[in-house]
Amino acid sequence: MPMQRPLYLSLLSALQAEKPYQNRSDAMSWIKYCSTLFISIIVASCTVSPVSVPEATVRSQGVTLSPSPTETSTPIPSVLPVLTPSPTSETIASAPGLPVGEIIFTSYRDGNAEIYSIRADGSDLRRLTDTPADEVSPRISPDGQKIVFVSNQDGNNEIYLMGADGSGRINLTNNLAEDVDPTWSPDGSQIAFASLRDGNFHIWIMRIDDLAPMVLTHGTDVDLAPVWSPDGKQIAFLRITTAGRFIHRITIGDSFSERVPNVPPDVGHLAWSPDQQKIAFTSKKDGNSEIYIINTDGTDLIRVTKNGADDFSPAWSLDGHFLVLSSKRQDNLDLYIVNIVDGNEFRLTDNPAPDVSPSWIP
Repeated sequence: MPMQRPLYLSLLSALQAEKPYQNRSDAMSWIKYCSTLFISIIVASCTVSPVSVPEATVRSQGVTLSPSPTETSTPIPSVLPVLTPSPTSETIASAPGLPVGEIIFTSYRDGNAEIYSIRADGSDLRRLTDTPADEVSPRISPDGQKIVFVSNQDGNNEIYLMGADGSGRINLTNNLAEDVDPTWSPDGSQIAFASLRDGNFHIWIMRIDDLAPMVLTHGTDVDLAPVWSPDGKQIAFLRITTAGRFIHRITIGDSFSERVPNVPPDVGHLAWSPDQQKIAFTSKKDGNSEIYIINTDGTDLIRVTKNGADDFSPAWSLDGHFLVLSSKRQDNLDLYIVNIVDGNEFRLTDNPAPDVSPSWIP
């Protein structure tokens, strides 16, 4: 079966439509359309006009575009140069504390989507996967020993598990439906993910020990991008309705979810704060895609990033003081780290190919 480029639905469906879906058919058509144009969609704002695709090789539906001469494989240095602050930002050297730890992310720097890790100071860049398939949406387990991710290795998008060093990969979902957007429970015993296996994208949970999936959300709306609350009792997710895209929360075991109030109707890329009080997300509320934070009860909406470029995929540091994100500030998608206390930020990666979907390693 020919490979399909992963849906990578946290980006594809949540960010780019500027008008609400009119019905489920419209939503599903948009998801399928976006799945063929991942790179171009995340690097350009989507309007009702046709999407402009950069000169990159896009494998989907038998269509191949000419490769750009500049998008070639780049050797990975063992240690990156000393980080230089973004020209549009102040250095975080004066900020109270510096980010520590490691970050995993997806990069296209070697031709296809693979998983990499890098230290928060910009050193020790490592490639963790090396296959002909596209590997996206990596999330590290709470104990730091395992990674779940999406791969189209077997022809469709499935959830895989591997060691933190990239070894011992196994297919967890192993079915013909699309399975995307995996995330760990805080105790590491379960994963939540979005699946099309019942005919519509809903949120499912599955124990790692028995791999028995259980559907959590129902209905005709499209549910994507789940994130677990730090206490393990709730899951927040993106719900696409005829009115727009909103943040919903559901308690594990309940039948109905509740919508987080006072959120713009174009939400994407959710991240629950370690103190359980806030949710970070992307929105075009002020014109372009920026990062916002809101309390889980819908109060105190704060804009974190303030620049003319599009920002995506926020992920919290373990201490809750920083967000790592993907941003197109220098004409390509690179990773940046932002101090949410004072707004200082710096550029973490610098590569012509997109670096996306970051997540902090415990």
